[in-house]
Amino acid sequence: MAVDEIIDENTLLLRWKNTGQFGINFIKSNDKLEFVDNETMVTYAYAKVKHVEQLNKEYSKVIFEEPLPREIKKNHVVAADDYYPDILIRGCRIQKNRARGMLIGSRGKVVIRNNYFHTAGAAILFEGDGNFWYEQSGVKDVLIIDNIFENCNYGYSNWGRACIAVGSGIPDRKGGYYHHNIRIVDNKFRIFDPRILYLHNVDGCIFSGNKIEKTTDYTYTLSETRNFVYDDCININIEE
Repeated sequence: MAVDEIIDENTLLLRWKNTGQFGINFIKSNDKLEFVDNETMVTYAYAKVKHVEQLNKEYSKVIFEEPLPREIKKNHVVAADDYYPDILIRGCRIQKNRARGMLIGSRGKVVIRNNYFHTAGAAILFEGDGNFWYEQSGVKDVLIIDNIFENCNYGYSNWGRACIAVGSGIPDRKGGYYHHNIRIVDNKFRIFDPRILYLHNVDGCIFSGNKIEKTTDYTYTLSETRNFVYDDCININIEE
């Protein structure tokens, strides 16, 4: 939720900005919330909830046990910090669906193993932003192993920057990285589209032991010819 008004030194009026989230009451007493700058997506403080009053489907008033951080401003965002699950996605067939195959957003341990992807956009997308979709959070521990990616990105060009795409809606990145520790190992990529991996704002990615086979099953019409594109990243290891 976004900060709509700072009522006093302990109280915020929070608002859902994405209409698809209206009516969800995810904040409870004793929850630990993180405070995030919506422009940089950097977490700068935490506070414990004392009381929450859901006013309607858009607004909640939240009182915290301690004074609010001095950095807080209108439009900064808050998120619950305690409820990120571990995820295992195994033995699935992902195809015949619009846009991307999976949109992953958990700080728990994520394993994507032994699946088949044939998707109109990116097979796997990692995202997060505080200005449009209001999707939190950057991943911390992801293993993508023993999957088959077959001719992904065959549909509308804006549905994916690569077969595996890591993006972030960060207007002004300052300090820190949003996504961490993504390992892509021992997969098979059958591609007509050369764009295998796109990374933005990532600290730590290994691409190793993967098999790549070119196909002519679809016609590629875009100008990008690089297999791997990464910007604003560190600790990236792409192995033959």
